Amino acid sequence: MASQIWIHSIIKEVDDNESMRTHFRFACSMIQNPIVQPLIAHATTQLEWGTTMFWCYMMTRAIFIDGNWLVAPEMPPTTHPADRRRVDEIVSFLTKDRPLHIMFNESKHAKASTRDITEAESQCFTACCAYMFSIAQGGVWGMTRFGTKCRLWLYYYNDEYLRPFYPSGSSLGEKDEYVNFDDPNLIKSLIYIKNHPIPAKELKHITCISPRPATVQLSKEFEEPGVASPQPSEHPPPPTDPVEIPEEFILKSNAFLPVPAELILKSQGDVDVQMENE
Repeated sequence: MASQIWIHSIIKEVDDNESMRTHFRFACSMIQNPIVQPLIAHATTQLEWGTTMFWCYMMTRAIFIDGNWLVAPEMPPTTHPADRRRVDEIVSFLTKDRPLHIMFNESKHAKASTRDITEAESQCFTACCAYMFSIAQGGVWGMTRFGTKCRLWLYYYNDEYLRPFYPSGSSLGEKDEYVNFDDPNLIKSLIYIKNHPIPAKELKHITCISPRPATVQLSKEFEEPGVASPQPSEHPPPPTDPVEIPEEFILKSNAFLPVPAELILKSQGDVDVQMENE
């Protein structure tokens, strides 16, 4: 019940904010563009690269669209020389000092099995875990996806595993817990994340940590100096306060318009977004 309350609160924030509401209409216009159809075909019929290509379009053309954002593929979760793993996609907020990673995304192909999806979720967890122990930051977001479906996650420093954000169900590795890209509340949740790059502390108290599957083991890179070990609870708190993005950056980032008028739908009621029938 609590999860439903905060989801409704997040959706209401997007609906009540003019800039976020305009962004929602813009994002819906972009995903209805005919040029998306070949990408959808690749995502639903090809291997993992098809999924990655489709979501790259979604993230760069519909959500993280203005100059303060960077969506980069095949990036290490940390800058440590011993960190040889690569995350399928990392979303970063650009500051004058350094890129601030805010979201770690892992992909699988459209016909992924439960084992494949569980692996993507564990990869997302290990990436979030490594980054959080390499830099003082309160929390990060995650996304796992297969084909055109995805699920959003939260991870706070010292968490044992990922916290489901949207959808907020408790099951892991389950296709039924994933939603299609044109789900209106998914789009609004992504816009919320863009406007809240560092997860709010309040969400830590009303979201639940999923139990870490017994099969999930952190990679050997975590045993290298400077990278997190497999037991977060054994580590002390971060040495400094979590990094906060200055409010003026967020406000500037939200003011992404002008957008060509023909791409903006007349009203939210004009948006033709339908859930895929299972």
